[in-house]
Amino acid sequence: MKITYILLFGTTNLMAQAIYDANGQYKGYQQTTPSGVTNTNTPQGQSVGSFQIDNGQTNY
Repeated sequence: MKITYILLFGTTNLMAQAIYDANGQYKGYQQTTPSGVTNTNTPQGQSVGSFQIDNGQTNY
């Protein structure tokens, strides 16, 4: 499955990415906090996981 990311920037320090599949169907979004924690959510806003990369090491 091919996933396309589109960058969206708001007025806060959060970075968000909309997630679409190869057919253009909206699959959810990711938000990254200033501290580097990335949360992945469904289109309904339910969290499906988070991770943080610190000095090259990924923590789930």
